[in-house]
Order: sequence, then structure tokens, then C-alpha cells
Amino acid sequence: MARASEAARVAYEASNQLADRLSELLHEAEASLRARPLGPTWLPEGCEDAPPDIMAKLVAMTAGAGPHPPDPAVDVFWMALCREAGSMQGKVRAGTLGSPRSSSPSGEPGGVEAFADEAGHRWEDLEAALAAGVPSAAPPVAPEQPRIEVYATHLTNDDYILGAQVLAASLLATGTARPLLALVTDGVSTQGRADLRDAGWALVEVSLAGVAGEDTPQAQGFFSKIWLWALPCHKVVYIDTDVLVVASLDPLFELCRGSQLAGAPDSQPHMDDEFVVQTGLLVLEPSPERFSDLWEIISGARRPKKLDDWRQLEQGFLTAYFDNSEDLASAGGGCGVGWQRLPGQYNFCARYCLRPLYDGLAPLTTSMVHYACAKPWDPMQRNFAPPAYTQLYLAFAKAAGIPWRTVDCAADRARERETAAKMRRFMEERGEA
Repeated sequence: MARASEAARVAYEASNQLADRLSELLHEAEASLRARPLGPTWLPEGCEDAPPDIMAKLVAMTAGAGPHPPDPAVDVFWMALCREAGSMQGKVRAGTLGSPRSSSPSGEPGGVEAFADEAGHRWEDLEAALAAGVPSAAPPVAPEQPRIEVYATHLTNDDYILGAQVLAASLLATGTARPLLALVTDGVSTQGRADLRDAGWALVEVSLAGVAGEDTPQAQGFFSKIWLWALPCHKVVYIDTDVLVVASLDPLFELCRGSQLAGAPDSQPHMDDEFVVQTGLLVLEPSPERFSDLWEIISGARRPKKLDDWRQLEQGFLTAYFDNSEDLASAGGGCGVGWQRLPGQYNFCARYCLRPLYDGLAPLTTSMVHYACAKPWDPMQRNFAPPAYTQLYLAFAKAAGIPWRTVDCAADRARERETAAKMRRFMEERGEA
């Protein structure tokens, strides 16, 4: 406990500086977007002069279809970071505690001491619960003892280590005392695991979901998120590794109290009044029984189809399971308890920021920026986010002292190819109907 408290004190002061820098960067991003308003990234030929009402619909429908016009200043900064790769020394590390600030920022009464006490107890409780292994149930809540509540992420290879480091630093900067937990498969290297621990993540080894040889490795990786339900915790806020947290997410633990699953809807089906949970952020209550049920459907005797055949992969599956849709009738049905819909600020996807779900959201009004299919560290994807959001990510990573590196995210490329192939098959089937 003494070691944990001392680590908290050391990290506490650094987090205040990082929080101040994050605030500056958010204001800079707002100013950049005002100076360079966003326009469509792609329009069907002949629609350039459409009336305003039609143009608004076209912009929403085609959001994310193409890259945004580059900003030379952002390109220069990105290349400078690439040149510096390997030479930067870490300035801020979450150590073994995650974030050091909790709800008492900037030296307010009870700040560092209160944080050290809270964080130390939360980590001790988590470590004791994890000693039972997974899957296992969360222990009963004792009087005056906090529930075991964690932030979690998930990695199946080293392509997203940098993202997990930035995610941890952003949780640090936005002031949580809750532990950070990363689910990792055997595809994450020894060095990658060391980097994750240095960033503040406790690691839990899990296996890939699905059936090898029948499901693609990409689908197996996405569906392996169901291991979240195996954790011995009372509440988990899961966040994808390609997310920058810009405002405290701690209120979600109370906002979603009693909900078995909560998340923002995916912005594309949302335009057609269809609600599919976007799994970049999930708030859930783990349960060994729930995990067993999910595992049987995707990897066991009740499996109705290959993982790749689920529309929108794990997003479509989890929506079907919690809504008990007909897609699971042959598997005996889902749980049918439904899921709590969160507003778009809890899964603001930069690439698709012009869609209706995100109306009114900007750097200072969202809680997180999700770089889905627009990862700033992937040279093939970085221009699919508006330059202001890419600059925000790059500058925050630099402020956090995270050594920059570029990665060709092969899994994303494979997913894009598979999505394109599925779309071709869908169009062919529709043409035959």
C-alpha cells in the first residue's frame, strides 16, 4: 500500500501538467476547426451544386468516404514526430496506478493524499479479485468499501500498443483513480507487454474467441471482447485503443448503474433509425454466467454461424444478444435485457464527425475522440480524420512523452478488405432478388 501511495504522489503532479496541456490543445483544435470549417470528403459525381438541404443529407451519408484535405502544418508535425521516433524519453508514466488525480485537481484540499489512498485501495482490491483467475465473479461489496470498477482495453497484437499508451495517458490527464486493465492475447509481444505495464495497464491473458480455421483472425480478435464479462469486477468501462479521452469518463460508472450494457449507437445505422451498439466504448457489468452464455454462442455448441457472417461483426452480435433478436433464434436466443443508449459524446468518431449523431459535438463538447479507421499512427489512415483532430492526438502524445512510431495496421486493412467483399456480395444478392 505504501509503494502504491508513493507512486500516486509522484504521478499526481505530472498529471496536473498534462491536464493543463490537454486543455490548451482542445482550445487549439476548436480554433482550427473554426478557421477551417469541415466540408464533404466525397460527393457523387454531379452533386457538387446540390441545394443546401440535399447537400446536408449527402454530406452526412458520405461522411468518412474519403480523406480530408491535408493541413501542411499537421503533415510537418507528423513527419517531425516520425524523425524523433526512438529518441524521445518518457516524461509521464502512469506507473502501476493509472491516473493520479481523481476528483481533486490542482492541489485542492485532500488532492494527492485522498487520491493516493483511493487509488491504492482500488488497486489492492482488483489484484485480490484477479488472484482467483478469470472467469470469476466479483466479490461481495463490503460496507464502506468501493466497488471494483475498472477501465479496460483489449489488444491482440502490437499494432495498437502506441494507442494504448496514449489512452492511458489521457485517462491520467482526465483524472481517474480507477485501475486500468488490458486484455491481451498471445499475439502481443514481450516488449509490447512491457510497454503496456509501463503505461499503467495491468494485464490479463485471454484466448481468441471463435473457431480457428472457420473465422478470420480479425473477427476472432473483435469477438474476444466478450472476455470483459469474465472479469471479477462490478463495473467495467471498456475503451478501444484508438481513443483519446478528453473529459472525465468516471461519471459513467454511476450513470450506467444497473445497466447490463451501455454504449453509444453506431453513427451509420443511426441515420436510418436503427440502433446498433458501437463497441469503441462499452459500460458493462461482468458475470461468469453471462460470459459462459456468450462463449457458447460464438465458440461453442450453440454457435449459429461464423463470426465473419455477423453484420458489423461483434457490434451486430452484441446488439442481437442484448435485444434478443431473431438472428439468435437458432441459438436459443439472447438475454433480451436490452442496452442503455448513451449520447454521441461517449463515442465521437472523428472520421464520421459530420453524421447526425454527432451534431453539436466538437473538441470542447465531447468526452472522447475515437479514431476508428483513422488511426494517427497509421500512414494509410491518418488523413481520414479532420486535421485538427489528428493534430490534437499527435500533440497530446508528444506532451505525454510517448515515443512516436508509425504502424501499418494490417488487421484494419484486412477488415476493410473483408468489409468491401461483404458489400460486393450484398449488392450481388440484392441484384438477384
